[in-house]
Amino acid sequence: MSQESGRWVILLFVVVLAGGALYYKYEVTRPCANPIVYSIGSIDPRFNTNSAELTTDLAHAAAIWNKAAGKTLFTLAPAGGVSVNLVYDDREATAKQGVEITQEEAQLDQMRATIDAEKDSATTPQQATAVNADIDAFNAKTRALNAEIADFNKGAGHPFEEGEFVSDSSGERISVFEFVGTDQLERVLAHELGHALGLGHNDNPDSIMYANNESGNLVPSADDVAALDALCGLRN
Repeated sequence: MSQESGRWVILLFVVVLAGGALYYKYEVTRPCANPIVYSIGSIDPRFNTNSAELTTDLAHAAAIWNKAAGKTLFTLAPAGGVSVNLVYDDREATAKQGVEITQEEAQLDQMRATIDAEKDSATTPQQATAVNADIDAFNAKTRALNAEIADFNKGAGHPFEEGEFVSDSSGERISVFEFVGTDQLERVLAHELGHALGLGHNDNPDSIMYANNESGNLVPSADDVAALDALCGLRN
């Protein structure tokens, strides 16, 4: 082999090696190429949930995207990756207050129905006195509830961000600030996992990636699936 031929062989080897390295780097770092690892972070005890329950809810949320993609996009690890945290602040406090108000309104409705029945059946002065006492108690509870509603409206007068995904110099994390019930928590988690994957918001109110959590839907919409396909290069 001539010296010139040897140079070309070496150059070809270098080009092939560099191309292989670039292809390997692309395959490893491109979206959806490898599962995103997530782990359980901190859980404020005021949420009345624990690590095992959050792990189950996260598994359900991750399965939504895994099923839509036909492959594993998210996987749980004991630590590292995207840390998932339940962060208690005035958003969750206000959400809980709203649930309590709804329950108190239902109790007052039942109390009103009971008083109406008592009034219809009261035939003695003693029964009338008892009815009046119940009416006084009902009015006191109504005034207290109205005051609670006024306080609630002050805090609920602006839209809340139920969760957020952040990627910065300290790492990647999902923080959930507000949820009422398992379905809403799983939807918030699915939404933020979508952001961790690289999905943005879309304009379909039924979508998991819709900006506002207004739907109880836990199935990706056609818009969600189209965005996932485009991001991950699925079904091309």
